[in-house]
Amino acid sequence: MKKILLICLLLFMANNANALEFQWKFVMPAMDSREAAVEVYEVLDSIKGVYDIVPDIERNSVMFFFDDEKTTEDVAKERLTAAGYKIEKMMLLEEPKGGVMN
Repeated sequence: MKKILLICLLLFMANNANALEFQWKFVMPAMDSREAAVEVYEVLDSIKGVYDIVPDIERNSVMFFFDDEKTTEDVAKERLTAAGYKIEKMMLLEEPKGGVMN
């Protein structure tokens, strides 16, 4: 049983070895209320691979992470734009974490 669990763990780690995590901040002038923050959160939360979503009404922005094997920042931008939010600025906040960098 222990061998099976170890093999499963190693296979899981091997499958996720190339996944990178990116942290982005989008600045959106229209995200200036609690209702807008909730809507932005829900839009991003509906995208597979997006997590740790933090809307900031005072700075009209949202920060979030995503897994590059599941989505991209362009998908997030497209979904928010479709929901009526013009993105004024997109900033990569941290270098990618995880995976194998060449």
